[in-house]
Amino acid sequence: MTPEQREAIVNNRVGGAKLLDCAKMARVPVEAFRSDYAAGRNDFSRGKDTPEAKFYCDMAEAASVYVSNLRAQAEATAGARISSDLMKLVEDFESEAEPLAHEEESGRAPSLRIHDDLEAHKRGGGDLTDEEAADVAAKFEAFQRAGLEAFNAMMDVEARRREERRAAEAATGRD
Repeated sequence: MTPEQREAIVNNRVGGAKLLDCAKMARVPVEAFRSDYAAGRNDFSRGKDTPEAKFYCDMAEAASVYVSNLRAQAEATAGARISSDLMKLVEDFESEAEPLAHEEESGRAPSLRIHDDLEAHKRGGGDLTDEEAADVAAKFEAFQRAGLEAFNAMMDVEARRREERRAAEAATGRD
């Protein structure tokens, strides 16, 4: 999306439009919006400073402004029916699900997506730089080792409990 399209979408959000309606009102294809929004959420959560991350932050700020305005109006009209109507608008607005990019809809576990990204990098594709891939690969390997250690620890606990049960059964059977 262009910076102008992003700005139009953010302005629509300040006005209280639903996420996908923001894109439609700005005449942006929904898939382009979903892709940039999801990329921004991912970049922001990883601390990356990208146009998509800024867009995601701008959208969150716009939503906060809208909700704050509704809450202020509800407080100003406390006791009147409009106050409860405004709070219902806040609840509806805040309960809206964020759009997902198609790859997020696939239901693939995050660890599998990490593996896929690393494999794509090895083949010369993907979005990771060499430095990012090395960092992610090292952390992913540590994650896998930790998971295996936890699994083995649980298996040890279960084996010990089985042995304790067998010993208890054997002791009661001899009495």
